[in-house]
Amino acid sequence: MRKAFVLLLFLAANSLFAQDTLVSWYDEIFTGKILNVKSNIVSIILDEDSTRTQRIHTSELQKAIYGNGEVIYFFDEYPDIVTKLKKSSKRKKKISFTPISAPFNHIYFGYEHMIGKSKNRTLEYQAGYLGKMLMPIDKNAWGLHSNFLFKSIFSEPMRISGMSVRPLMQGAFYGCMVSFNFIHFEDDIVYRSDTSYFTTYTLNKKINAIIPTVHFIFGYHQLIAPAIMITYSAGLGGGPVIYLSSDERLKNQAEFPDIAMGSQRFISLPVSLNAQITLGILLR
Repeated sequence: MRKAFVLLLFLAANSLFAQDTLVSWYDEIFTGKILNVKSNIVSIILDEDSTRTQRIHTSELQKAIYGNGEVIYFFDEYPDIVTKLKKSSKRKKKISFTPISAPFNHIYFGYEHMIGKSKNRTLEYQAGYLGKMLMPIDKNAWGLHSNFLFKSIFSEPMRISGMSVRPLMQGAFYGCMVSFNFIHFEDDIVYRSDTSYFTTYTLNKKINAIIPTVHFIFGYHQLIAPAIMITYSAGLGGGPVIYLSSDERLKNQAEFPDIAMGSQRFISLPVSLNAQITLGILLR
């Protein structure tokens, strides 16, 4: 009889002092005593500040765990676009492509991911093709390009109907882009005759060149729909044109075609500008 009484006393005490727990969409944990849930507002007395009642909107929370083990999932109770955005906000990977690059005669695809456990640094790889698409192109040029981008993102919340969502990959960013470009084009090169110094002739030469560049970039990641993100960026940098030939006349006379090299446009070699608009899909 005494054992049963002690057990009932223990269960009553445990129920009395058991903590309730709130879990946010960013995996933050708040412990205390939940008073009520009314009109999408959770009223709770937190352990860390028991002198006043805190009120938290349910859009900030994944779930509430009561001391008796009962669990309430708020996204089940409030299924809307905000919930879908919240579920996608924790995604740390993105594949992207250039939706409006054809007029500039290039297209590329990219893959971006958060680095390790970092919450604000990403690494992106891009690869693409340069060639005649919707616009004329000088000197029958075509090429390949690859970019490696290191970004630091200032993650920021977005608000919809007064509710807050903080996608990990959304926000302004700055960083560095290292590019390796290969280009093939044709140009007329003037040579002197071997028999007469005053006699010249012209040959149409096929020319290959590589262009390594480094750019300081800045931009913005914007979540426009659940798991859909658009990115705007620009940068300034440059690099040398390295002709893959031992012909000194070719190196001295070849004129780099007036085209955008991938997402870059050289304004005065070796200085170039970089501008990108990409559309991406967030992955888990």
